[in-house]
Amino acid sequence: MDVEDVGGKGKPVVGDGVSSLFWKDPWLDGVSLDARYARLFDLAVNKFATVAEMFSLGRGANGEAWKWRRRLFAWEEGL
Repeated sequence: MDVEDVGGKGKPVVGDGVSSLFWKDPWLDGVSLDARYARLFDLAVNKFATVAEMFSLGRGANGEAWKWRRRLFAWEEGL
């Protein structure tokens, strides 16, 4: 992922999403989604998917991007 220096703060630039890893690149305050949502990352099937791949698989609640190793518990769905 490219990082743009805006006002002294590096901000992620996704572009077409082909070179940006959905779970592994830093998104929120420089923290990756795998670190922020470790429980969901552990359950994710597509741990190294790019943003473009996740988008093409479908991002809705029933989209193919959200494949888990097992069915989520009700409390995990709120994460």
